Amino acid sequence: MMLQLRGVSFEYEPNQPVLQNVSLDVQEGDILWIQGANGSGKTTLFRLIAQLLMPKEGEVLYHSQPIIGPKRKEWLADLVYLQANPYLFDYLTGKENVRFFRHLFAMPEDQFCPYFAQTAERFRLNDALDILVQDYSLGMRYKLFWACMFGREARVFLLDEPFAPLDEASLNVAIEMVRTRAENGAAVLFTSHVRDVSTQIATRTMLLENGRLAQQPI
Repeated sequence: MMLQLRGVSFEYEPNQPVLQNVSLDVQEGDILWIQGANGSGKTTLFRLIAQLLMPKEGEVLYHSQPIIGPKRKEWLADLVYLQANPYLFDYLTGKENVRFFRHLFAMPEDQFCPYFAQTAERFRLNDALDILVQDYSLGMRYKLFWACMFGREARVFLLDEPFAPLDEASLNVAIEMVRTRAENGAAVLFTSHVRDVSTQIATRTMLLENGRLAQQPI
């Protein structure tokens, strides 16, 4: 099993649980849609998986091992987390933001840039890469972040509300990118309120409600 959660519980304030005894198994090739109302804990769940938060109880496993020590380094190298409000540097150009992410990922230019270039071309970003990001629309910001995140050969993708700001042409590109990564053995977990897109790509779906996660039909 690629990714597992075992009895994970979390609270921001004492005696106010956000997640309660959450368990989850994710295999290679899964495209898992996590449904839930606003405020149900979906982003918290992703932050726990990404190791940005630590559970009060339970553990997160990668290839059946706790994500600690050397395993943590492997996990972070294999993970892409596309957050709901992607952080970009407004005072830098698109190209300069790309350079920042390449250094953040510690990837040589000849490994990162071909993937980025392919994605940027498909998202029709090339004419905007020399413009300051502060002048980007919301959709353009998301497309740049998508291109940066998918510039790596990651094994697990966490995509938090990734589709809403994209136009129809960009949605089709994003859908194909997700499917291709899953077909190549990556696991994709995503949250979304864009139901028609989600039902197209999800191989499984689960509902997060009252702090608990349950299997749902697509």
